[in-house]
Amino acid sequence: MFESILKKQLEEEEKLNKLDDELSKITNEYKQLVKAIPLEQILQNNNIPFYDDINKNFEETLKIKETEPTKFAKVIQDFNKYPEFAKINDILKKRDEIKYKYFKQLCSYILLINQDRKTLFSEKYISKMRNLAQLGYILYFYMMPDKILENTLDENLEKYIIDIYSKNNFEILKFNLSEIFSIKTFDSQLQKYKIEDLKEAIFCLENGCYNSCARTLFALIDNEYLKMSETDEKAKRNTRTNQINKFIEKLNMHYYDEWWSKIKEFYELCNVNTNIQNKGNINRHDLAHGVYNKKATKEDCIKLILLFINMKYLRYVLNNINLLFEEMTNDLKLANFLIKELK
Repeated sequence: MFESILKKQLEEEEKLNKLDDELSKITNEYKQLVKAIPLEQILQNNNIPFYDDINKNFEETLKIKETEPTKFAKVIQDFNKYPEFAKINDILKKRDEIKYKYFKQLCSYILLINQDRKTLFSEKYISKMRNLAQLGYILYFYMMPDKILENTLDENLEKYIIDIYSKNNFEILKFNLSEIFSIKTFDSQLQKYKIEDLKEAIFCLENGCYNSCARTLFALIDNEYLKMSETDEKAKRNTRTNQINKFIEKLNMHYYDEWWSKIKEFYELCNVNTNIQNKGNINRHDLAHGVYNKKATKEDCIKLILLFINMKYLRYVLNNINLLFEEMTNDLKLANFLIKELK
């Protein structure tokens, strides 16, 4: 049973990744065509506000079609001077076709993984995950259960996790990190730098430089928290947390509720003020300012890498679902299509 379920998961993931690549490619083509047109100049010449958001510019221009038809005709006349404009409509039609397929596959994939977890994760196994989460080892990103973990005595859980993740020079941790960077999370420009930072963190972990490893991981984790919340960089942590709470409520899946609660609990524990810091727990502020009430250990670094992996996976789901809701708001055909296809 496990083999067939895993095979199905991998097949569906491959379909999703393929559509993701197609959507990214055609979106880039669209952006290149738009860049070739002096959009800002055309709109300003016709007394139409210009926005940084490409789609909003076209939406605002379409609004004047009924209210100011003469102005609209002049704008279209200006656009038609550029051969790229004629290609945009064709590109957008193709993009819509791929977009519909992508969001259908995204929903199917998320629902599949959620159902598989309900089927495969026994109460006993979930209890083990909860116990480990209390210790700072968050494993909720797993899509298949670890049967050895399920049968490990509670008092031996931490030792098992440390041993399995430390084995062969942290081989499994490295594999998990390589896996998550196959997921697109809307920050490709930063991806290269993040991979470099992760390599540095792993290098420090391998060589016993645990404080340096932890400091780098905290920077990566903070950025994931920001991106997951989709808030401004100046937003306070409470604002970000509240925003993610809303996203989780919108998703409306029990597993994700619990998953997020474990991430939030450990993240907040690592970010409390140093005057109330638990001296037995790694603390971001303590480490960043060199106070060292608690120096980082190998175990702390494993916890932080797992926290980063969990945030990365959860962010992928939340960012995509938020994008889906945004697209459905602007495209009722997409909403009707998904309701029909996912019955």
